[in-house]
Amino acid sequence: MYLVGNFADCEEEREISTEEAIQFAKDNGIHNYVETSAKTGQNVNEVFENITKHFFLLNEHNLDRFEEKDEEPSERGSSFIRLQ
Repeated sequence: MYLVGNFADCEEEREISTEEAIQFAKDNGIHNYVETSAKTGQNVNEVFENITKHFFLLNEHNLDRFEEKDEEPSERGSSFIRLQ
């Protein structure tokens, strides 16, 4: 689970300090906290990359259950990944 704080670019309008957010995360068993800004893009890609890495590591032993299928390309031309 991740706790993600947005509007990191609006420091002067902050209602919750970083320390308060970290303490909230700890109190609620959340081990990942990051501050982002959709406006500037700060840490947005990093959040998705980290979540993807965690999913991969948690499910690495099940990778053989996934098979790439090129038979049904989407409108953008990418292939589907289907669970067998």
